[in-house]
Amino acid sequence: MLRLRGANGDHTQFAVDAMLGAIGLGVLRRLNEPAITAKELAEELTTFAWGALAATAAAGGLTLDPDAPLLPLPQLSE
Repeated sequence: MLRLRGANGDHTQFAVDAMLGAIGLGVLRRLNEPAITAKELAEELTTFAWGALAATAAAGGLTLDPDAPLLPLPQLSE
């Protein structure tokens, strides 16, 4: 996605792996200690994931807009 938008996408797999690991641990904690609802967990983790993705994109030279599509639909099929 970063490369398609003209940004540097090198080595982003490490940030993505870290984000997925953190989300997995958040889900595991919720399963072991259900102190919040599933909806609250989803909201918290969505905010976290967006922050991680936006920061990774910014480090690669791309500013993401949460209200804009990442790519036009025809470009996604390429």
